[in-house]
Amino acid sequence: MNKARRISFVILGGVISGIAISLYLLSGFGPDPFTVLADGSSQAIGVSVGTANLALSFLVVVVGFFLGRKFLGIATVINFIIISPSIDIFMRVFDSMVNPDSSLLIRIVFFVLAYFMLSLGTALYLSTDLGISVVDLTPVMVSKKTHIQYRWCKIAFDVVVVISGFLLGGAFGVGTVFAALATGPLIHWLRKRLKPPLERFFNKET
Repeated sequence: MNKARRISFVILGGVISGIAISLYLLSGFGPDPFTVLADGSSQAIGVSVGTANLALSFLVVVVGFFLGRKFLGIATVINFIIISPSIDIFMRVFDSMVNPDSSLLIRIVFFVLAYFMLSLGTALYLSTDLGISVVDLTPVMVSKKTHIQYRWCKIAFDVVVVISGFLLGGAFGVGTVFAALATGPLIHWLRKRLKPPLERFFNKET
């Protein structure tokens, strides 16, 4: 039951993250950092953003297998399977509600929602201790090896990813800069507060 509860929260976190990424793209302010790279890659090779995200995720997992396999786990696999398809699915679902042609107020509301949802989704699955998702694998490995706080490693990783994606022609905007600088700290804050109650829930006897 303990493992089943943890897995259910990994799935929940993955779905929430997929929704968040789709809203980032649709709001038109610029997507989250990793999606900038996925968007740039999708334009370079002529595939959907979700497919490009899947290909990049696979590449990161392969590198992680050789450099930090202890961080890989069932959460890595679940996020790998869920998030990329979710991006394409939820972009179609929410396209009628928000898109770059929507009013500024609607776009701002959905952008802020995306920011909180992506941070929450990431904090949820990280709290399960079942492995690290593709997006967070690199900053987590660097944090563990250098003993630098995760939030700073996340910011540095996001900046590098944004620059790489921008050079490939990926969507970029003020929202991307905000996400690169602010997502790591919010994930760190949420994780510290969610971890204790979630651990009690995971270990609760039924």
